Formats: sequence, structure tokens, C-alpha cells
Amino acid sequence: MADSVDIPKSLRHELVGCYDAAVSSWGGNLTGFLDAHYATWYLRSGGLRLECEGQTLHVEPGQWVFCTPDLRRSQSFHPDTHIVSIRTLVDWGGRHTFAPPAVPIAVPAQTLPELLPAGERLIAQRQALAASTGADLLPARCRADAAFHHWLALWYESLHSLQRGPAADAGHDLDRRVQRILVALRALQTREPIPYHSLTAATGLGRTQIDRLCLRATGHTPRAWADHFLLEKSQRLFLGEAHSVKQVADRLGFVDTSHFAKWFRRHAAVSPKTFQRHGWE
Repeated sequence: MADSVDIPKSLRHELVGCYDAAVSSWGGNLTGFLDAHYATWYLRSGGLRLECEGQTLHVEPGQWVFCTPDLRRSQSFHPDTHIVSIRTLVDWGGRHTFAPPAVPIAVPAQTLPELLPAGERLIAQRQALAASTGADLLPARCRADAAFHHWLALWYESLHSLQRGPAADAGHDLDRRVQRILVALRALQTREPIPYHSLTAATGLGRTQIDRLCLRATGHTPRAWADHFLLEKSQRLFLGEAHSVKQVADRLGFVDTSHFAKWFRRHAAVSPKTFQRHGWE
């Protein structure tokens, strides 16, 4: 990574999920999916068709594919597809991207020889952590965290070699007011109105200026950006706790379950019940 990259002090990464398995029949066929995470897949068998920004990408066995957040994509896995999947949440100063969104790219695994062993080790350590109890739990947690950070280092190096990593002119950390806006939006706990009074106090800008600045820096309005974070929160509630669709809708401040279900499907490209059963497979 270039020395000139402006790395924010609030840098944070989180492993959202990982597995080495066959793709389920539902999960491979998504249309207009807007991802909140970096999805990195290695195809062991089968095939994948990705459509994004008017471009079509065919991924074959033995290839890595890199997908970034904030670009709608349609994806279709062949029925016999087996993948290594690693999903990463990135928080660069309140944003979930470190560079402008880019269409998915596929590269042969031999060009990134260390990435697959690191991914396999990460998955093995996460599985070991899930099976650990008692005195074994803390050491297993440390080994899993170490495996994740090792993966992250190789992932960033891989992106940099593909000219997809953070760069001085791509990190768009140019305006601290944007960071303040995004941090405030990420902190919203329900689908409440955008708190322009707070954003004005934090930035010294009026509503129109805030909208224009956010749109120019991220490609999204404050409402769309807040919804992106809220979608991520709803997905975590479904996966991390035994919440019903109604409970999640109530917790996130939606007027009723029907309104929430329509909102969720529009953003996630699947229904809440489907996501609740299968997650990010």
C-alpha cells in the first residue's frame, strides 16, 4: 500500500462471515443486489455469472473474484458451484469503502498464491472457535483474530497489486466534514428522519450543502447512506439473535412489518424471511 494513503484513525475491520462449501440454490441468484461488504470468493468448482454497470463477468474454477460495496450487481452461480467465501466489513472513518466502487474482477489463483491458504486457515480457525468452550475459548478467539488479520494483510496486498487498493486520490478522505456526516448517519438506530440539525452543528453547513457534499463524496444522499447502514444492522439482528421479522421491524422504527419487508427486499434483493434462513450464503 502506498505511503501516501491517508489512513483514518478510526480504521476498523470485521469478519462478517466465511465458509468453504457449496453455494445454496437460493443464494446464487440475486438481481440488483446492493452489498454493504467486500465479498471475496474463490471458485473451487462450477461457475459464476456477474452483471454490474452494464458489464458481464464469467468466473471459472480456480479464480478469485473481488466485489466491492455500493454497486448494484446481479449474480448467478451454477448449481454445482463450490466456493471459499470471505465477507469483510470495512469502516474507514465512518465509510464502508476505502476507494470508489469498482465492477467485480476475477483473477487466476496462481497470481495470488498466498491468498487461498490464508483463507482456508481463517475458515478453519473460525470453525475451531465456534466449537470451543471453557478455557479453550480465549486462545481460540486469539488464533481466529490472528488468522483474520493475516488474511486482511494479504487481501490488501492483493488489491494493491490489482490497482484496487487504497490510494491517495481514491480514499476520498479529503473533507473531514464528510467523515462527520457519515459517522453521524452510521450511529442512527432506527429509520428516523435524517438529523440535519445535528449535521449542521457538526459541519457548519445547511441541508442543501450537506446533501450536495454527501452525494459528491459517496455517490449517495444522506437518506440512502443511512438506509445502507440500517440494512446492515437489520441483517445482523437476523443472524445474531432469534428475532422475528416483526421484532426487527419494530426495533428499527418501521411503521409496520409490511413496510419493513418491502424496504428490506428493495435493498437486499431477497425477502427478510429468506435472508433469515440463509444469511449471506
